[in-house]
Amino acid sequence: FDGLASRSPGRTMDKKTFLNYVDFHGMFGERLFDAFDTKKNNLIDLEEFLTGITRFLNGSNQEKIQLLFKMFDLRSNDKITLDELRT
Repeated sequence: FDGLASRSPGRTMDKKTFLNYVDFHGMFGERLFDAFDTKKNNLIDLEEFLTGITRFLNGSNQEKIQLLFKMFDLRSNDKITLDELRT
């Protein structure tokens, strides 16, 4: 994380750095960043990064489902519409 954070302002990782690191292109990478950015400040700090990676790689099925739900809930209103699924 330190190496990546050093490429962004402060002790955080911006979206551009994150997308270069995770190597997910398009909407999937964008939404994964948004799911990791739980403080909704367009930056990921160490705590958010570790929590997100842990859930993504080692989380329970329920945690993985919640992460995927956040990725498809484009309006962040706790609902997924057909339009959001088509995006």
